[in-house]
Amino acid sequence: MEENLLVKVPTITLIFWLTKLVTTGMGESLSDTLAKSIGPIPTLIFAVISFGATLYWQVTRKQYHVISYWLPVATLAILGTIMADAVHGGLHISHYMASILFFGLMLASFMGWFLVEHDISIHTITTRRAELFYWLTVSFSFMLGTALGDYIGNDLGLGLFLTGVFLSILLVIALTVRQVFVRNLLLETGSFWVAYILTRPIGASFADYFGLKWHNGALGSQGLSIIWLVMFIVLIGIMVRTDVVEADVQMD
Repeated sequence: MEENLLVKVPTITLIFWLTKLVTTGMGESLSDTLAKSIGPIPTLIFAVISFGATLYWQVTRKQYHVISYWLPVATLAILGTIMADAVHGGLHISHYMASILFFGLMLASFMGWFLVEHDISIHTITTRRAELFYWLTVSFSFMLGTALGDYIGNDLGLGLFLTGVFLSILLVIALTVRQVFVRNLLLETGSFWVAYILTRPIGASFADYFGLKWHNGALGSQGLSIIWLVMFIVLIGIMVRTDVVEADVQMD
């Protein structure tokens, strides 16, 4: 018998998307910093262990908690970056083909999720199986977003900054569709995942631009990593505080 859990994912609000964008930028900068400091292989090992440990902590909890949810998202951002880079650089697969590969894997995850749970709504993740499919889909979305951003920015020649701007416009469109068609399950779910994928290359493009190109790389990936980390901690603090206040109100 599959154990029923309380809701394991956050409410989708503005601060959710802000935090998601920050984690993607932070993952890109931290991945670059670690790869330069300790090498790609140790970085990959660190990312796998960190993501595995934080994800285990998340899935073993019975309901959503801010820190236990966002830590695996943050560590996955590092892992997704290094994995996508490994597919392109190590296996010599083009960004275009890598995008198709990860898109196919994401679709397969959706199909498995629907066949097992008969639902892929992010609002009904109340079983362990649904949560595992959710995180599998999230993992592929990070890798797809990384490969797609590299394809648009590098192969199509749009550049880092313009890629970030272009994809930000698409993100606003996706979020608008989700808001307008919130009662349409297909459009609401589809636009959520489109937006989720887009946050990855947006954060990565701006992270690389401001870390490597802006003022001749004055910030650097290490300096930008610190900025991202501070922003992440501040946003986590706001969400924790909000949850505490809401819990106090409910108790009253």
